[in-house]
Amino acid sequence: MPTNARNETAWGPRRLPTLEVNGRLYFVDLRLRELRAVDNPHMRIDLRTLAGRRAVAMWRAVECRECGELSLVHRGDPAEVLECPRCGGVVVVQGRIALA
Repeated sequence: MPTNARNETAWGPRRLPTLEVNGRLYFVDLRLRELRAVDNPHMRIDLRTLAGRRAVAMWRAVECRECGELSLVHRGDPAEVLECPRCGGVVVVQGRIALA
């Protein structure tokens, strides 16, 4: 399947990636440039501040080649690939993977 093709399961609203900061789970909203607490969306961390930059420093974004969904991976995670939460495609986290 071409990288710009979308299968039937990839349609619909995009799920915002989440990450954990100090024991609390946050949605990453790049449009608003902030983290919003999953359990209390009024609690936020502005990514343009020092606190925001520190909060995301240990994470990196990886993109699904099939649907473009962003997933966040902790920099210390040893996984080489993961399954896309949106379409089920293979997302390369680090290194190279040979696809059949």
